[in-house]
Amino acid sequence: MNWYKKAQEENSYYKSYYTDDQTMEWLTRHQIPIENGKYVFYHGTPYNIDRIRAGSYLAEDEKDARFFAQRDRDDITEANIIVHKVLVNPQDINIGVFPTLRIDYELV
Repeated sequence: MNWYKKAQEENSYYKSYYTDDQTMEWLTRHQIPIENGKYVFYHGTPYNIDRIRAGSYLAEDEKDARFFAQRDRDDITEANIIVHKVLVNPQDINIGVFPTLRIDYELV
């Protein structure tokens, strides 16, 4: 087994603390939109990336994604943040105050 796969299995980001029913209830309660059968979230970053790592926070709209990506970086303005639309299945996220990815998400 390669080190990356082993790290995935041991990493808590890849495990769900909630049942599928709890995740679906959270998605419904937060009125997360659906596009092409997947739930729509956003992730902002000041860097040009090709994937979003498991454990990364997701926002419910572009404005929040931009704000959260910039808030602790004094040298970067919100205008310099790249916001990616992230389409996920319920089993691909952990829910909570803010949802996080359970998988590495490849950007197209």
